[in-house]
Amino acid sequence: MIAVAPSSVVWEAISQSKESFSSWTSGGKDIAFARYVTTEEYKKSRRLIDLYNPSFDKARTESAIAAERIAGPILLISGKNDTLWPSARMADAIAARLAAKNFKYKVLNRQWDDVGHHVGSVPDRPTADSVRLGGTPHSIAKAQFEAWREMIAFLNSLKR
Repeated sequence: MIAVAPSSVVWEAISQSKESFSSWTSGGKDIAFARYVTTEEYKKSRRLIDLYNPSFDKARTESAIAAERIAGPILLISGKNDTLWPSARMADAIAARLAAKNFKYKVLNRQWDDVGHHVGSVPDRPTADSVRLGGTPHSIAKAQFEAWREMIAFLNSLKR
């Protein structure tokens, strides 16, 4: 499995409803989820990272995605300057959970500095949206090229 800018938790659904509910269900019932924590910083900035960081900090253990149920190697790809959500922190949480559960498959946790949410996009050229979600054009382009090579190598390693 390859996860690009991954989440380690199930998030609250984005909705106009005053009720909180999960983004995912199983058998028609909500899966445990991390609730959004609205802070003064988020109210001022309206930046999603300012919503997701404190929400991730307060996420209940039950909201963690059970990555240990994956039956095969995992490649995690994230940018440490993701301004959408804390994907590098969540990739670290996935890797830590897998280590704690004695996950029997290989786990690669690849992260890039000065790169944001679009770290794993097909290497072409960074767009304005890419830069808006963290990093510089040069860093994003370099990381996308490197991430693409890592994904191809990872997939090729599964053939053996």
